[in-house]
Amino acid sequence: FKPEDLCLSLNESRKTSDPLNVYSAILLITALAVLLLAVYSLRFRKSPGTSTFALLLCSIFIYTGGYGFELMADRVETILFWLKIEYLGIAFLPTLIFALAVHYTGRKRWLKPWLVFVLVAFSLTTILLQFTNAGHLFYREYALIQTPSLTLSGFTHGPWYWVHQVVTNIMLVFSS
Repeated sequence: FKPEDLCLSLNESRKTSDPLNVYSAILLITALAVLLLAVYSLRFRKSPGTSTFALLLCSIFIYTGGYGFELMADRVETILFWLKIEYLGIAFLPTLIFALAVHYTGRKRWLKPWLVFVLVAFSLTTILLQFTNAGHLFYREYALIQTPSLTLSGFTHGPWYWVHQVVTNIMLVFSS
């Protein structure tokens, strides 16, 4: 057994009779639960931070649902499509977590318009670079990794991927 034996070329795909696997099922059920919680939370929209909480849950729904479908994919093109959907949620997670923490702790004054603009611009830049992969700033290369039950994506990450990871972790530190 060698790791390179697990890799498929970009034009190959895994043929299975049942694309829904236990991992995808758990992720899709979780995504539905998160979406229902987001809708339910809007009943309390007069409470501070409720709208931000609902938006955060919607981002988690998009990410989790997209990941569930990604794990059912068996071609690079399909996996890349679902990654684009996932990043519609992922890109806004650090901004929304920070905004929720600020609302929850009563420090709404920290959310200056310029800071909100910078955070949203960062999220939109991440989405643009992930969607286009311009200059290989997000992914340097990708391949499929075959396991007995799943086809997974294997990526060599580009510089913007790491910038996004660092900013996300910084935002999480400031949120705690």
